Amino acid sequence: MKPILIFILPILLLSSCVSFNSEHKSSIKDVIDSTKCDRPCWLGIEPGMVLEATKVENILKTYYGEQNVILDTGGLNPRYGFQSIIWKIDTKSKAIPLQQGGVILDPNNQVYSIDVSLEEQWFTFGDLTSSIGEPDLVEVYDFNNYPTFSPCATWILYYPRLGLSAFVWQIENSAKIEKSDYISTISFSKPWPTNKTVTKDDFLDRLVSWKGYGDYSQYCAKVKTPNP
Repeated sequence: MKPILIFILPILLLSSCVSFNSEHKSSIKDVIDSTKCDRPCWLGIEPGMVLEATKVENILKTYYGEQNVILDTGGLNPRYGFQSIIWKIDTKSKAIPLQQGGVILDPNNQVYSIDVSLEEQWFTFGDLTSSIGEPDLVEVYDFNNYPTFSPCATWILYYPRLGLSAFVWQIENSAKIEKSDYISTISFSKPWPTNKTVTKDDFLDRLVSWKGYGDYSQYCAKVKTPNP
């Protein structure tokens, strides 16, 4: 598999087959567990599993509430046989942070990918590394100086052997990565060879091996979006 990051459902979370409660609002590392799946998974759903769309819907509705989950027929062209089941939480609560995400099934009802995007600062990079270890590869880039006045503040952290990609959007100390930095998105896919990591349109050419916490400014890639 040659994964390509698709910025359509900017994700989160790894979980076994457990649910959140109010005490998890500040940290989710207690529910990040790969022991009940072959790899870290989301609500027991793992890329590569064969599941009917209705089964996925039921899993998500049980956790998120029936009104917050839909079978999306517009996000991916149905003629290719892909289906996506998406959810969105846009009401603050003590139990679940504001978020949106989706599970994509291929034409054979195999889970192709899972994306979760957090709208709140909740899940730190330290939470992730304490549970599954440090990443193999890193990209850091200045995406039109976004966030505002924080160049080189956009990070992608890759775990090819686990099929994970984590996104961090920093506001301060943009050239450094710290355990306290918040993750905004996590993408789940099937594992892929480390040397096959690519990004959309191959427009990022500063992919480097993980070198531990610290300053990565020398690896910052300048990315400019085309004018509309």
